[in-house]
Amino acid sequence: MASNEDSVWTDTPVKSEGKADGGAHKDSARVSARKSARRAGRAVVVTAAVVGVLYWVGSTSSAGGCAGGVDAGAGFVDANGNAIAGVPPCISITTLPLVTVVLLIAALPVLFTLWVSARERSARSVRVAGLATALAIIAVALVHLVPIYAYYATDPISTWFETGHLQSPPAWIGAQVEISPME
Repeated sequence: MASNEDSVWTDTPVKSEGKADGGAHKDSARVSARKSARRAGRAVVVTAAVVGVLYWVGSTSSAGGCAGGVDAGAGFVDANGNAIAGVPPCISITTLPLVTVVLLIAALPVLFTLWVSARERSARSVRVAGLATALAIIAVALVHLVPIYAYYATDPISTWFETGHLQSPPAWIGAQVEISPME
């Protein structure tokens, strides 16, 4: 006959010796489920905290430059070094963390906790739900971070210098674009 320890790993009911109804196994399964819930809960909270910090740092970015400058005679030049009469324009692109993404990263561990505490769950279902929640937290951050880095990878500022046309950033990344005369 298999021991109660085997049931923790396989999630198969094992009747305890001496009890016809398997009461000892039910207690063991409850303890195992509670341990799994605590372990999974900690993992989800740690994942949310780490991903939240990485998201905050990774989504805070800026780039900028001017399409020209000042020559030795204190006159203005364009990006090619040719003298111009007016002040050359400058561009600044800034991205900041979105409150909705931060709130969603924070809400997922809460939803996981509510799901676990709503009723008794098996240890396996808690582990699977914990893993799914951790992966969902990572996915939420990546869905926002990947477009930010993809946008900056297209080098929009150099393109703007060369063509005078700015490729607009995707609306959902929360980028602020400011074009102003050089100061």
